[in-house]
Amino acid sequence: MSLYTSVLKQVLVATDLSVHSDRAVERALRLAAARGAELDIVHVMEEGLPAEAQAEVTAAGESAIGAKLAASPFADKVKVTIDLVVGNAQTDIVERAVMASADCIVLGLHDRLLAENLPIEGTLAETVIGGSALPVLLVRNEPRGAYRSVVVAIDFSPLSHAAIQAAVLVAPEAALHLVHAYEGDSGQAHKAEQRLKSFVSGESQVFERAALQAGLPEIAVKTIAEQGNPRDALKTQIDRRGADLLVMGTRGRTGLTRTFLGSVTTDLINERLCDVLVIRPE
Repeated sequence: MSLYTSVLKQVLVATDLSVHSDRAVERALRLAAARGAELDIVHVMEEGLPAEAQAEVTAAGESAIGAKLAASPFADKVKVTIDLVVGNAQTDIVERAVMASADCIVLGLHDRLLAENLPIEGTLAETVIGGSALPVLLVRNEPRGAYRSVVVAIDFSPLSHAAIQAAVLVAPEAALHLVHAYEGDSGQAHKAEQRLKSFVSGESQVFERAALQAGLPEIAVKTIAEQGNPRDALKTQIDRRGADLLVMGTRGRTGLTRTFLGSVTTDLINERLCDVLVIRPE
């Protein structure tokens, strides 16, 4: 099961008990509560500790997660499972997501990366995205409510269809800005706009189903054909629309630093403009 289906049933969030992970846990709680999904909170602990030290670390983890749940107004609205695992976070998070039949994985962007403007390459987030076929939601900001303005990257591939499905499941209440970047002179604008509108019209059933499930009269959708390369076009629209979420697919290959996520996806995550939901081929 994944966000490429029409119903969100199971969310997994990984935490290292830091402030940035607290943001991810809160976003996951809000998402699960809004969609009637269950939530699995996973904390991977270091291997090789003496038994007494391991017991202390486990107790501290349980206490920290319990305190976070007690502080959230959404915790009592969600069925929550807490998994404290001894192992390797780079592999165990993905394995736990498979075991839990999760539809998506939620991670926080580390404060040190944000504060020092460090790249995502080589981080846990990059490893989890590359190691899982599930969508991964990277949380940058403290959740203040449901997502309200979402930019969705459209290149007319099957990943664009998956990105639209994911966007309406995660943020049906939001204004969805479906952005296609085209290169060439201004004479290409009309052609690009017509192709984009035609593609989006083929998604009408997705929008209708999402509106029905969310109890909304309709999903607010706007199509935007932006001249320029995808990276710059998406940055422009995120800024112009005040977007709090970017949804985009990536065909990046595992094992090659720059193509692990794909260069455009990597660059936009590194920009730290907003939360990012990354979609990979199933």
